[in-house]
Amino acid sequence: MLKERRRLCFLLLGIALILALVLAVYFWQRGAAGPASEFLALDHTFSEKDVHARFGEPQGSLSGFWGDIYAPDDGTEVIIYYDNNGYVSEVKALSPEK
Repeated sequence: MLKERRRLCFLLLGIALILALVLAVYFWQRGAAGPASEFLALDHTFSEKDVHARFGEPQGSLSGFWGDIYAPDDGTEVIIYYDNNGYVSEVKALSPEK
C-alpha cells in the first residue's frame, strides 16, 4: 500500500513538472519575435492588436507613419506599416548589414 502511494506521488509530481515546463516554454515563446518569414506572412486581415498578440510588443515604432519595428532573432529588422484603420498594409524585412 505504501509503495503504491509513493508511485502515485512520483507519477503526479512528474506530470506536474512536465506541465510546468510545457507552459513555461509556451509563454516564453509567445512573447518572442519569430523569424522574419513569420512576419512576412502577415496580410491586411491582421490588426495592430493581432500583431502585438502574436509577436509581443515591438522594439520600436515609426515616426511620421503608423507602424512597428521588430528585431527577430535571425538578425533582420522587420517594419510593419498599418493603414488608417489599424490593419497591416505592408511588411518589409531588412537584411542585417555585414
